[in-house]
Amino acid sequence: GTGLAQLTSLSIAGGGVLDVVNNHFILTYTGASPISTIAGEIIAGFNGGSWNGNGIVSTLLQSGANPQYGIGYAEAADPGNPAGLSPGQIEVMYTLLGDANLDGKVNGTDFNILAANFNTGGDSWDQGDFNYDGKVNGSDFNLLAANFNQGATESADWAAMEAFAAANGLSADVPEPGPTALVLVMGLRGLSRRGKKEMRG
Repeated sequence: GTGLAQLTSLSIAGGGVLDVVNNHFILTYTGASPISTIAGEIIAGFNGGSWNGNGIVSTLLQSGANPQYGIGYAEAADPGNPAGLSPGQIEVMYTLLGDANLDGKVNGTDFNILAANFNTGGDSWDQGDFNYDGKVNGSDFNLLAANFNQGATESADWAAMEAFAAANGLSADVPEPGPTALVLVMGLRGLSRRGKKEMRG
């Protein structure tokens, strides 16, 4: 079932697999941060999108049943501590693509995190890298946009999303929100940066 595990250490032997299914865990560590190792285990498990590699995986993602989800991670030591963790903590969570702060929804807060790190060297999930390629760019924006307002109860800031897309060479087709779903489809036209523009959700 969906749950939280509290850990004080984590070691995955060579060739081993940790299947989080649809759960999450918080690792509280002392000494040097193991975040690079954990991120590496997630990237290895991702295995180009098949989620069948060694490392940290989810059998739900392997099945392809929930393509709008991924395995997010955050660390208290990351700039701004987006996930609100205590010092010395790392969180790993099965969650929606675009959920930068690991609160289970994709909204203006996540958009602002991505916008602040867009094309500026951000390289972790809680900075907006949702496809594990070590950068925050239009591909990550598209993943967030596809899930925008999922799990959220507040009003979606569609105008800010459209403005950001226009300012960064992305074309946006934003239909009027319907009663049952809000769908935002983004298409890449180019990734040339035309000046950083801070957006507030």
